[in-house]
Amino acid sequence: MICILKQLLRKVVKLACVTYEEMVTLLCKCKSVVNGRPLAYPCDDPNELRAIKPSDFIQGIKGNETVDLDIADAKHLRKRIRYLQNLRCQLRQRFQKEYLAELIRNPKLPTKRHNL
Repeated sequence: MICILKQLLRKVVKLACVTYEEMVTLLCKCKSVVNGRPLAYPCDDPNELRAIKPSDFIQGIKGNETVDLDIADAKHLRKRIRYLQNLRCQLRQRFQKEYLAELIRNPKLPTKRHNL
């Protein structure tokens, strides 16, 4: 992850001198690029759900609607909370099935070696 961030910064900054505020802005942009990448290979099937990204875990699941708290009743809010909890549960399950299973199948970590 650090290597990816360094590569992004090298491509953007090159030999330029930047201020502290500019560097913070660049780091935020790089963070959003890194967190926007899919964790697993995207499927070609258009009916398949979109690929899971790290930003899904950081920002949470975004709904399409905003609820006016003055108009909404408690029953509607409880229903909405259950719906969001269900979405988070599905996200965790997909993460375990897709990304973690992919890591187990294709380990890039070096194997343990015996000391000489």
